[in-house]
Amino acid sequence: MKIKPLLVYWRPKDIQPVLDGLKEIPCDQLFLNYMSYPWNYDISLAFFKSNPEYTHLICHPNDLVPTKKVYDKLVENIKDKDYPVISGVCNWDTGKYKDYLNITSNLPSLKYSERFYHKISKNRYPNLIFKVPWAGFPFMFIRRDIILKVPFPPDCAKDNSFRPIWEEKGGFGGDICWAHSLDFHKIDQYVDTSCNMKHLRFYGKMLVGVKPPSIEFFKYNEDKK
Repeated sequence: MKIKPLLVYWRPKDIQPVLDGLKEIPCDQLFLNYMSYPWNYDISLAFFKSNPEYTHLICHPNDLVPTKKVYDKLVENIKDKDYPVISGVCNWDTGKYKDYLNITSNLPSLKYSERFYHKISKNRYPNLIFKVPWAGFPFMFIRRDIILKVPFPPDCAKDNSFRPIWEEKGGFGGDICWAHSLDFHKIDQYVDTSCNMKHLRFYGKMLVGVKPPSIEFFKYNEDKK
């Protein structure tokens, strides 16, 4: 099976360990720098759709440190089982919940007043691949046919175009929308807990509205292999 992913990096901050990690990932990369929601999603989707050579979209959040080891393992998983959606995992944060993974055993509600997260301890399911209702976007590989079938940005985001995207303001992010869209379309998403990365939650200064928005495309040089 041929795997040719496009990694999209939604970058509202400059976090050096993340940028250093991305340099080691052996695939084409599209950076959406300092863009307000939903332009980062809209542009990355349009680019992906217009380039049919890409088999998967890799969603990469702003504060996750990727590694080539994780990339290689997820590609290996896809070649083995052709998962429609699969990702790695990471720590929930670097403080109170540092010993929990960014995955839940429930599907968090879109309504802030009803939302709760049944967090999963990092030691509960070591080195396993299994289905989850929600996983954020931790280096998430999404197969091309799923991207074309499921609205992205998800339809629940489009229906709430003026909603806040920060939880402290009563909103919800695109990752919760995406999980609800997958659930609606009966599409399973998987995680591999052997693919554990560092989540630098709350690191860095928000630069949307500070630095001018820009798009960068990095073509991977196959000769580097």
